[in-house]
Amino acid sequence: MYKNRKLAIVISMAVLLVTIVLGVFLSVSVRTDNYETQCKAADLMRCYIDQIARYKKEVGLGLSKEDIHQTGLIGDEFTGITTTVGTIEAKRTVSNPDMAALAVRMLADAGVEAGNVIGAAFSGSFPGMNLAFLAASEAMGVRIVYIASVGASMYGANQPELTFTDMVHRLFEDDLVSQPLAAFSMGGDRDCGIEMEPALVHIIEKRLTGYGYPFIHIEDYVENLKARLAIYDAYDITCFVGIGGNITTIGVDEDDMPWGIVRPYTAHSPGEKSGLLEIYNARGLPVIHFVNVKKIVAEYGLAYDLQSIEQVGLSAVYYRTQSPRLVIVVGICVAIGILLWGRWSVRNRNRQT
Repeated sequence: MYKNRKLAIVISMAVLLVTIVLGVFLSVSVRTDNYETQCKAADLMRCYIDQIARYKKEVGLGLSKEDIHQTGLIGDEFTGITTTVGTIEAKRTVSNPDMAALAVRMLADAGVEAGNVIGAAFSGSFPGMNLAFLAASEAMGVRIVYIASVGASMYGANQPELTFTDMVHRLFEDDLVSQPLAAFSMGGDRDCGIEMEPALVHIIEKRLTGYGYPFIHIEDYVENLKARLAIYDAYDITCFVGIGGNITTIGVDEDDMPWGIVRPYTAHSPGEKSGLLEIYNARGLPVIHFVNVKKIVAEYGLAYDLQSIEQVGLSAVYYRTQSPRLVIVVGICVAIGILLWGRWSVRNRNRQT
């Protein structure tokens, strides 16, 4: 009685297996829908890199021996404004122009479109990724409202003579970045640079406020957060990006947020110790939490700490896999049909007996 039914199950499983194998072998790699925009962003980031290397020379800084790609984005191991530990491999990885193409893809995947406004919190720890999102915003026609903190982890933008805020100010002056800083803070302990060398903090604060940017220096966490929210909430932002570990970005207890793109309402209800990522996610916005560089680049098919930078437009982040949908649909339909035949044969046999 059940012979046909068992046979139907075996055959349908075989059909599904063949469908899977064909789906893998017949899949092709095609350009993403945003390929041209990604290339534009990557080219723009390469321009940023060239300029920053020049800025370093102008202020008397040489390029680090760890900066094997000569980007100017790799800082020292320790300086008077170094906040936490960091790995040179992660810093080199995000100094690749393809990171701007990755930023375009992440923003697009989060639903950001031309004409939108996004909010961003940048720390000095990952200057390459900060620049990547700036380049992506320029290429996509997206307005970005960003606040940057000066402090940086090891090998980040931790050279007092040229912090990330100095870098982006110079790029703005040179008309390479169309949107200036909305404000800056010192970062580090309590977002006020308490662990940094006081003399350096004073020099940097004086220099940056001289550029005309608002300075957030509020030790009380809740009040500091309110000051930042007031800046972002003046715009109708559709996505929030957090890069690095500024306390106001990740929260006092470090928000339990997944890395990468976090869909709306994923976070728990925010409290007084919550950070901006959790707050905006709870408000119904997609957020991009850029930590865990190794896993994020792997998800998009990019190399970690690559030894040579590829030509723009060639790496996996510019492509997506297109599966043979017709083969898959036909295979599934055939498998379902066989299962239905097996079931029908058993019922028909039961009626006859």
